[in-house]
Amino acid sequence: MPSKPLVALTFLFVMATAYTAITQEPAATSHEVRGGGWFDGARFILQDLYAQNGAFRQPGQGRIDAAIKHDISSQDRKRLERFE
Repeated sequence: MPSKPLVALTFLFVMATAYTAITQEPAATSHEVRGGGWFDGARFILQDLYAQNGAFRQPGQGRIDAAIKHDISSQDRKRLERFE
């Protein structure tokens, strides 16, 4: 049977490892969505959208991890341009 100090030390090691795994922040990600029609609060606009860590940002600020092409049809594009 293992000694009490060894059991306690093993328990502390397991708890510290679990705590470290739980409290680690996820890796920062940034996305570029190309060719989207976005609502800006007043109207739809056609432009590329950039997001980093879940927040919108200006283009050219940092690296882009993934690019998503949102291809809208020409009919949708005409419909969106009508609202500009």
